Amino acid sequence: MKKQLDKELEHLRFTKQRNVIDQISKPTWKQRLNSLWHKEIEIPLLPVAAVGMLIVLLASLTFADNEISYTTRDSKETIKIGGNVYWKEDYEKLVKKYEN
Repeated sequence: MKKQLDKELEHLRFTKQRNVIDQISKPTWKQRLNSLWHKEIEIPLLPVAAVGMLIVLLASLTFADNEISYTTRDSKETIKIGGNVYWKEDYEKLVKKYEN
């Protein structure tokens, strides 16, 4: 029976000995790092999109209440002193404050 099996299988050659031995032996740190580097990650689209939309919604609601208010001035005159530009009324207030 063994002779018959050997005769039937003599044309088959096992060529993956190295792969089998590599799988049996303990992996080195390089092999572990390589397998970690080549690991495929599947990220489900629906939960990620839902979390992203939630973050955008919360951010828009948070910053919607913080309106920027602009003050209007009666005098729109500016003064240029020493290369800097100041509102005339603010400059006059500061000058009066430091003169006293």
